[in-house]
Amino acid sequence: MKKILIFLSLCMITLYGNDTLKHGWFGRAGIGIADLVHQAGQSRSQSVFASLYIDGGYTFTNQMELGYDVQIGSSPNKLSNGLPLVGIQSFTDLPTPKGGGNIVSDMTITIGYNLISSPKDHPLYLGTGLVINNFAIGAVDIPITAIVVNTYLPLEIKGNLIKGKWGLEYLASYDLQLQSAIGILGEIQETKQLPINGGYALRANIGFTYQLSQKYFFFATIIFRYANLNASQKTTITTIADTSMPGAKPDVSNEVYYPKSHTAYIGMRFGFGF
Repeated sequence: MKKILIFLSLCMITLYGNDTLKHGWFGRAGIGIADLVHQAGQSRSQSVFASLYIDGGYTFTNQMELGYDVQIGSSPNKLSNGLPLVGIQSFTDLPTPKGGGNIVSDMTITIGYNLISSPKDHPLYLGTGLVINNFAIGAVDIPITAIVVNTYLPLEIKGNLIKGKWGLEYLASYDLQLQSAIGILGEIQETKQLPINGGYALRANIGFTYQLSQKYFFFATIIFRYANLNASQKTTITTIADTSMPGAKPDVSNEVYYPKSHTAYIGMRFGFGF
């Protein structure tokens, strides 16, 4: 990764002196809605996921692009076969939970090089950088929450085709796992972090833009993401002795782990940009 970033930085410095090509800031903001499915072992969660989204960056002489995007959202969920954390049912005397909530956040930082010469209306960027994904899942009256944190190295290609006021844009990425872990917190004596070794993610977007003025445009994009993770390591946790949560068993110990899992969502994102 370090060699890739050094190479791209040198290209950026070389190209920046060419003022005949387009350069400058860009950005957009919007909202999204998607169908989110999380399967971990026997547990399955499905929900309608709503999110806020922003991205932006800087184009250097239309050949080099430094960009970022952030998405954060949440949803209720419909649980089948309880929470995905194996062993968690030992900490409550309530029936297997049927509902709860999810919180998802994504942050991506990329640097890309345009593969096409004379790219004003049809750039094609090959990029890499860093992707950080967080997925938290909890349930009603369960004293423990699980948060999956993933860091990836993306191998990304994106571009657009512009004709008049209309534009077609697309993105595809294979994200290599750098580090993943699950955090376990809540009504327990000690917060735990369990490494997850092995995993990857796939992302794909396709959509259109419509130029509202010389500077501003509207966009609508179909979004897709799929992530696959191996099972985590195991650990023993103990609930606190003075828990006040209904149904929670005080001072109980049990071994827990997060099973092999996958998460996928597909939906729509729309908003405005410049």
